[in-house]
Amino acid sequence: MPPIIKSFGGVFLFGSMMKLITDCLTFAQPQVLRLIIGFVEGYADEETEQQPEWKGIFYAVLLFVLAAIQTIVLGQYFHRMFIVGLRIRTALINAIYRKALVISNASRKETTVGEIVNLMAVDAQRFMDLTTYLNMLWSAPYKSL
Repeated sequence: MPPIIKSFGGVFLFGSMMKLITDCLTFAQPQVLRLIIGFVEGYADEETEQQPEWKGIFYAVLLFVLAAIQTIVLGQYFHRMFIVGLRIRTALINAIYRKALVISNASRKETTVGEIVNLMAVDAQRFMDLTTYLNMLWSAPYKSL
């Protein structure tokens, strides 16, 4: 794990920051929606002083911009995490293949070709899948607040 963290940790942390931004924007949208509802209620009530129209337009545009930014950042997050996962998978397959080439005869008797292929295919794929969803460990509790 230390070589993987040293090699890909910076890109993974940048992706984690993108996930944090996306989660914060998830909380900002209902607040803007609350402002829009308050604007519409004040606009329909004839007894209170009406707010200028530009505020309602601003709130609507702000809601659209927040949703657009959230979608773009989330797409970039998944793209970057997929690329990091693919690089980790490639590095693991490379390390397993190199180790399989220089393994001693005594070790070859204990390890089957199927186990080595399983390490290269299935287990490396699991690491790739893990990188995309690893941030859910902190993101899911944060979103449930």
